[in-house]
Amino acid sequence: MGRLRYVVTAVQARAPNVEYMKLHIPALEVVWDTQGHQRATFLEALQLIGDDAAVMLEDDVVLARQFCAKAVTAIRQKPKAVIQFFSRRADDIRVGSRFQAGSAYLMNQCFYLPPKMAAAVATYCPQWYERQDLLEADHRGAADAMLRDFFTDYGIKHWVSIPSLVEHAVGVSAIHPSRAKKRQSKTFAAPELLGKPAGLVL
Repeated sequence: MGRLRYVVTAVQARAPNVEYMKLHIPALEVVWDTQGHQRATFLEALQLIGDDAAVMLEDDVVLARQFCAKAVTAIRQKPKAVIQFFSRRADDIRVGSRFQAGSAYLMNQCFYLPPKMAAAVATYCPQWYERQDLLEADHRGAADAMLRDFFTDYGIKHWVSIPSLVEHAVGVSAIHPSRAKKRQSKTFAAPELLGKPAGLVL
């Protein structure tokens, strides 16, 4: 399978969450938001990954037990596919694991990019944000919207892996505070509670 990296983008206020993740993902690499600007942090993470394969995470998730082993198993089955490890759609129950069109991509809590794709997204990313700024789009800070458009523009489907391997913590969005506090998976099970900070609420 080659080199597989685990990278989390994080804000300093969620440092305890990152320590919890490191406990269960020893190889985790952290890209800290030092500018208060999610787009710069996400781009830095993509550039760090370069041509490698990577599981990318956000800092507001609870992991499933044996997270790395479960992620590797799924990746070995579809090493060339984009894989989403968090989903909260009705089809997660009705259909289960499935391919979806790029236009249906939503939420960046945990996903896999195959080799060379992070570098391609890093090239696309600044141009996309420039367009959004010109349009004054409300979602111009959301990296998941940028990935959705990248996948759509290049005709890339993504595999939704069920059950979800992470759960989105209950809380206020760091990017869009008006979003619902509870945006959780319908299939997440077996949470890894060892080391979980009290503030990381399921």
